[in-house]
Amino acid sequence: MQFTSSCGAGPVRTAPPSRQWRATCPPPHHASGAALLVCTLIALVVAPGPRADAQTVGHWRITYTYSGTTTSLKNGQGTQAPWPENGPINAPTRDFGNGDQITVAMSGTITATLTWVDQNNNPITDPPPPADVYVLQRSSSSWSYGGEEVAATVTDEGVSTSLPSGQEASVTRPPNWSHSVTARKISKVNGSSGTISLPVTLDAHLTFTCTAGFSGSATAQVNYGVVEVAPADCYDFDGYPPSPPGEPPGPTGSVPAAKEAAIKLEGPLFDGTGYYVGPPRKNKDDVPERAYTNHTAQHALEQLKKTAIFYVFGHGGEQYHSSQTFWNNNQWGAIVQTTNAREYLVQQGMPYRNVVVLDERDEHGRLIIPTNAFRKVLLAVYQGCYTAEIAGQGSPVMGTRNHGARCVLGFRGLIRSHEKDAQGNVVVKGAEEWAEAFWWFLIQGQTVSSAAYLACDGIPGYKGLTDRQHLGLCDETRIHPSRYGY
Repeated sequence: MQFTSSCGAGPVRTAPPSRQWRATCPPPHHASGAALLVCTLIALVVAPGPRADAQTVGHWRITYTYSGTTTSLKNGQGTQAPWPENGPINAPTRDFGNGDQITVAMSGTITATLTWVDQNNNPITDPPPPADVYVLQRSSSSWSYGGEEVAATVTDEGVSTSLPSGQEASVTRPPNWSHSVTARKISKVNGSSGTISLPVTLDAHLTFTCTAGFSGSATAQVNYGVVEVAPADCYDFDGYPPSPPGEPPGPTGSVPAAKEAAIKLEGPLFDGTGYYVGPPRKNKDDVPERAYTNHTAQHALEQLKKTAIFYVFGHGGEQYHSSQTFWNNNQWGAIVQTTNAREYLVQQGMPYRNVVVLDERDEHGRLIIPTNAFRKVLLAVYQGCYTAEIAGQGSPVMGTRNHGARCVLGFRGLIRSHEKDAQGNVVVKGAEEWAEAFWWFLIQGQTVSSAAYLACDGIPGYKGLTDRQHLGLCDETRIHPSRYGY
């Protein structure tokens, strides 16, 4: 793959189809079965503060109600009690010894209710709540029993959760047995009524008989929590012509940069959260809904107004003419900061209607796009040539920061692709490897500035990835927990 040699960076040749870029997230941590586990039900969320992603007043208050049964029996004796409606749930623990028959279980339905409230936690409808709300549900169910060299005959066991997506199972062996199922689901829900109800069914149960001469303790556990998450929008391009208007010819092609970034951002991130990039994918090779290929600059502008993470991988501008170009329906488009930049691109043949000017003003001198229009944006990355080069005509990086984005990253000069040998192997790293490493370091918990620096490791300086501009709070911004810019 080659980037243009004297114009804006653009993807040109994808890796062989057999090569797949994937997030290599570390496996989730599962505790091994322990001798003295305590059954608990934990709400995995702290109620969020006032939301800056919507109106100046109003946020989602999350409450939980429980409907289920806790059971703890030894040789048929013990307790079987309903869950308190508002919790907490009493912890069933049961010690056992020679030949004891043990039953421990927790099963029922937990409902998370999101209510749109004011700063005093009173429900409100004015201003109205956002219609599109993205939530992350996390649940787990498990049983365990153990002790010193415990042996038992298990007659019944089970763990389940009604969340269908992202399930992972963990099993440990004697002397400390445990079995757990965890599920994580990011979904889009309608919040226009001001109330969102999210019920989930959880179940963990175990029945066994202890072998004579052994002893230990047994427990069952369920966990469930809901947290609002933020969306991410990623762009790349396919079928580029040689170069944007006004630039020397360069190679063409594509890289699945949007897909790979979206998959990483979907998480789980370092802290277990993630960004909403579309409905759950049915297959691992499916492209997330919010990974866009060949969309317009106007589409990107609308997403900038309501997203938390914004990323574009593709041709940028040229020296003294900073822009981020777009390719859709065999036409070029661009995001620029100033009207002078638009005039230059139009003179070179780009359709006037396809160019978005971030700092354009009306006849009264007022900004058409308000200064806080991108206040939801936590991070915007323009990975194209000269997207941050501001000599004379501004830059999309500067314009995005001027409209409220917390952290914006772009490149001051020419950036180049990797180089391959005759067999298609990468022999010199370039922009593709920087992108993959950058998002990887971010999901591991690095700040934006640190991730951008670390991603340059092994990439020669002439590839241009070290000549960056960071505007805003990039030295302190991390993408976890999943959130908007404020």
